[in-house]
Amino acid sequence: MRWKPLVAIAVGALVAVTAAAQQQVYNITWLSADLSTSGSAFYNVFKDALRDLGYVEGRNVRIEVLWGEGSSDRINSLARDLMKSKPDIIVAQGGPAALPLHRTGITTPVVFAYSGDPVEAKLADNFARPGHNFTGVSFLSLDLVGKRMELLKEVLPGVKRVAIVAIPNIRVSRASSAFPRRLRGRWASRSITFR
Repeated sequence: MRWKPLVAIAVGALVAVTAAAQQQVYNITWLSADLSTSGSAFYNVFKDALRDLGYVEGRNVRIEVLWGEGSSDRINSLARDLMKSKPDIIVAQGGPAALPLHRTGITTPVVFAYSGDPVEAKLADNFARPGHNFTGVSFLSLDLVGKRMELLKEVLPGVKRVAIVAIPNIRVSRASSAFPRRLRGRWASRSITFR
């Protein structure tokens, strides 16, 4: 499952953040904007991978699980509350959890999995050196969109039209919907906006 890299990064960051004794209990907060019923599969994979690496809940880690339940007000409130509780590390499931944390100015280490471009979203300075206290994995980089288009053309040489569907009020979606302008000259392209 593609969440395994997140687990490895979270554990690596956890170990790097504290050089304390072996028996220390680490406080990890899992933050997700999802409904607890729909996001629990990702959380279960995370917990299983931690256990595989020797981090067992109740023995050497304590995990607080926070669900936004699909509410932006709730996830923003949870992000503000984490400024006070100061866990050792926060694992943010996706941009809807990572972005509110970033806006708070929190100094706790945050590991995220993000489907957008974390550099474009200002979660990281760059891919090589994220900077600050945020790091994670990304499943989409705008730098790769051109390569994906080239691969698509190679696999389907007869393709005539490709649609990029984007949500205008989300930064990475705005950037990906602007991508056809970058392809001009190599591909015939145009943008259509629906409101």
